[in-house]
Amino acid sequence: ISIANPAAVNTDIMLSISPYEPGELVTSIYDATGKKVYELTTVIKNRDAVMLTLKKPVSAKGIYLVKNILNNKFIETRKIVVE
Repeated sequence: ISIANPAAVNTDIMLSISPYEPGELVTSIYDATGKKVYELTTVIKNRDAVMLTLKKPVSAKGIYLVKNILNNKFIETRKIVVE
């Protein structure tokens, strides 16, 4: 996972992802208290890099965790700071 643009309040966040295999990718964002604030499910058709656009997922400044789970077995988590 890599963030393709700065994370800002009430703006889209773009993620670049290189999947390990085709299947279902669940992207979730959690706030500092562990509350889920956003979720997006994407079907991955092949192992090519994918650009995901999260539509205005965060409405307050702070530190968030972005968790991607591919096929319920590959998990990657990144911390982002939203300005």
